[in-house]
Amino acid sequence: MNWPGHRQTNRPWGVGFLPWAVRPETIARALDHGPAAVMLSFGDPSPLASLIRDAGVLLIVQVTDLEEAQRALDAGADVIVAQGTEAGGHGGRRATLPLVPAVVDLVAPVPVLAAQGDDTERSRVLDIARDGAWPDRYTGRALRNAYLERWRDREDELRRDAAAQQTFREAAAREDLDVLPVWAGEGVGLVTELHSATELVTTLAADAEHAITRAYLARIREHTMNSPNSPGAVRAFSVLNGLTLLGVLLQAVWAGEFIDRTDRAAWVTVHEIGAFVVVVLALVTAVVAAATLRRASSALALGALAQLVLIVVQTGLGEAITVGGVDGLIVAHVPIAMLIFGLGIYLSIAGAQLRRRT
Repeated sequence: MNWPGHRQTNRPWGVGFLPWAVRPETIARALDHGPAAVMLSFGDPSPLASLIRDAGVLLIVQVTDLEEAQRALDAGADVIVAQGTEAGGHGGRRATLPLVPAVVDLVAPVPVLAAQGDDTERSRVLDIARDGAWPDRYTGRALRNAYLERWRDREDELRRDAAAQQTFREAAAREDLDVLPVWAGEGVGLVTELHSATELVTTLAADAEHAITRAYLARIREHTMNSPNSPGAVRAFSVLNGLTLLGVLLQAVWAGEFIDRTDRAAWVTVHEIGAFVVVVLALVTAVVAAATLRRASSALALGALAQLVLIVVQTGLGEAITVGGVDGLIVAHVPIAMLIFGLGIYLSIAGAQLRRRT
């Protein structure tokens, strides 16, 4: 691969391959040039998908049925293109209208694009005449012409007729449209005006950029929320846990104040408000840990949950002591407070270690 075209643009660009016809080394060479996306069409993408995804490049996979859609999903496709049988060129046999909703339901939330295509015909004739190597399951749709009319439903006979194949190649070399395939989808009947290639390419590029950008942002959001390498999530956890730990410490100070002071009622109120704030902080800390760090460190997530449970229990005991006058619960209240404080220190240390790794 020696194509300098990508050096002529500072915009995202991509490249496409046929999995049944390409070797991994070819894709690796393409990835060396820094494409924004790679598209795999017709065949099993699984053997090549990891090569593309490991390079940090968006993977687009074109599918023609639900079996292929499932393989694309399993391969980690960022965008799936569902190609109906109306589409021009090679494709499957399922129409776009029933295919696309079924694919959307199967692969959600992966974005799905629809590729579809009346004077056209899907046939193997042109591939046989061209001696094409396309797999039999992917027939080609092109505008009807004299050659297709002549050999329709006579594919096996055409395979044995070397002279007919040679006639095709000679006519194709002369660009004879009675023979030469013009790949077109069924949507060709909707063409009512002509646009320049520049206009068409610009529109296609804009639509593709929108779809790829949406897929990329979705991938970034998933990475930020679930990746063990998300510094933002670790930092948020550390701050919340630090505030919770500070609240626990202040609760101990306030408890000491209302034990010996004459204005006990005021300090009891402060203690109760502080308890509520600490519970809220512990709850938010546990939610953040469960939502963003459980893959990175299950110990952090479980520790934050345990801290929340202990703080809720501690709050209930404190209420029973200060309001209910059940002083006998102090024997449990104090050790639990020490346990909470120790657990908070452990979570702070573990969070700092995880932050250094990210």
